[in-house]
Amino acid sequence: MHYGGGSIKKSGLYDRVVKSLKEAGIKWVELPGVKPNPVLSLVHTGIELCRKNEIEMILAVGGGSVIDSAKAIALGVPYAGDVWDFFRNKAKPVKLYPSESF
Repeated sequence: MHYGGGSIKKSGLYDRVVKSLKEAGIKWVELPGVKPNPVLSLVHTGIELCRKNEIEMILAVGGGSVIDSAKAIALGVPYAGDVWDFFRNKAKPVKLYPSESF
């Protein structure tokens, strides 16, 4: 579960999401700390966290910066190079399924 911090806890959203995950029997790890205009260092941390824990899905809980950060993490997990390569047009996403289009 990837999120920013204060607002989802103050609003009660964090507790509702955690309750839902527990009720569904889903194991999860957390990566909080997304700030407006996400930083690359947190994306790198997320990529390593996903690899280490063999994460199969990223749940982005929050607004646009959380979603952007989660997308960059998901893009970087299967890639051996630096995820920033995609943003500098030095790499292209790999199609996992033939029907995917980019």
